Amino acid sequence: MESFRNDGCLSDEGLHALIAGQLDELGRLEAAEHLAYCDKCTDRYTALLTADALSDPPRSVRRTVMGTIWVRLMQ
Repeated sequence: MESFRNDGCLSDEGLHALIAGQLDELGRLEAAEHLAYCDKCTDRYTALLTADALSDPPRSVRRTVMGTIWVRLMQ
């Protein structure tokens, strides 16, 4: 597995391996060092980490939340 692309940025495979905890200690250190100065890779990494968190809430929660919002709007 190649953690870095030819342009020096983290590969998609490298980012996924970092998130999954599949990199060895040296790989984690190299990735962390790169993320410390590369805004493009930091943005890609953040997008992968938050993808699930930013998805639509489950239907069971949606009704409760929308009801609360509606009540507060009408006050």
